[in-house]
Order: sequence, then structure tokens, then C-alpha cells
Amino acid sequence: MKERDDQPLLPSQLPQRPGPLVLTRGGLRLMRERLAASSPQERAALEACLNEATPAPPPEDPSRVALGATVALRGIGPTERSFDIATEDEVDVENGRLGIESPLARALLGKRVGDRVRWQRPIGEAEVEILRITYE
Repeated sequence: MKERDDQPLLPSQLPQRPGPLVLTRGGLRLMRERLAASSPQERAALEACLNEATPAPPPEDPSRVALGATVALRGIGPTERSFDIATEDEVDVENGRLGIESPLARALLGKRVGDRVRWQRPIGEAEVEILRITYE
């Protein structure tokens, strides 16, 4: 059970995954930060998770959006907005971490700075422009 609503679930609280835990570099950093601030009860589970985790491979072409990218976009709301493309175990939409299987992330994959991307939202189609792509 989560201690607070703003805390993501512990790996032990998630359904069993069929393969190894793969985390982006940003996800590994966040997990280490959470470990440093964790309670004794949470610490063992987080340490086990970090020991099991495999870093996601670096992108083949860092000029294109891939797993682990932070993508700055124009077209979502009145100001620029950034999203991290994360594994499904790292999803935290409120904090801008989109799962790689989300509709927006899937639309962004393989695109470059300056590309305009359309994707289908529940309230209709939307278009964004990619302003920056960075990797940790």
C-alpha cells in the first residue's frame, strides 16, 4: 500500500512482469533518490528493485526520440511542456513521465527536433512541435 498519494507504487506492489526490470537512466536516478529518502520498511524493497534493474540501452541516434528521451514540446497548453519517455514501470504522468506505449510517446518515437506530430487523444486529435530532445 502506498504511504502517500504522491508516492509511486513500490515494485512489490506492481503486478509481476514477465521479464527483467528495465529502467531509463532517469528512472534509475529517481529510484536512488527515493531510496535515500525512504523509510526502513521501504528501503529493502527499493534496494532489491535497484539490484534487479537493468539500465535501458542508450539510443542508436540521439537526435531522434527514443526510450529515455526528455522531449520539449509546444502545443500542449499555453506554454512549452517537457515529457520523459519512460518504461511502463516508471510511468508518472503527473510528473511528465510517459510510458513508451502511451499514445503520445508512440507518436513521438523516431521523430526529430522541428517535427510536428499528431496523435489521437480521447478528446480528439492534437498536434505538437518538438522543440528539444535530450538524454541523461
